[in-house]
Amino acid sequence: MSPNELNGSEEKEMRFEEAFKKLQEIVNSLESGQLPLEDLLQKYEEGKRLLKICDEKLNQAEQRIIVLSQRENNGVQNKDD
Repeated sequence: MSPNELNGSEEKEMRFEEAFKKLQEIVNSLESGQLPLEDLLQKYEEGKRLLKICDEKLNQAEQRIIVLSQRENNGVQNKDD
């Protein structure tokens, strides 16, 4: 495993901003066209893992917003009664 690869526990603890920054760096390196094929494939795999982390974090945030909005709406309705 290269120093840039993450183990499962590091991935779960990674903040969205950190994963997104690393993903941006990988995209830039892939777009540069300067990587050998094997490195390119490794970066692609790491990018897929980071994309999954970002997607999961965004979904979690969306769910929290929905719950908070529902609570807020219920609180407003109760005050009007």
